[in-house]
Amino acid sequence: MLETKYEIDGRPQRGYWSILVGTSSCGPFDYRSAWTYLTGVATGAEQSRRPESHL
Repeated sequence: MLETKYEIDGRPQRGYWSILVGTSSCGPFDYRSAWTYLTGVATGAEQSRRPESHL
């Protein structure tokens, strides 16, 4: 996660984050939403490694 420079109507907004993966990024997210997104990615990755998830 990287704090992002985000503006609304030309005014800087604080407390927004981007998620970087390799050379790609997504966002902006508020802090809680960023962690919720990352938790979902981690959970999906873990479930895809389980053989029973492919049934």
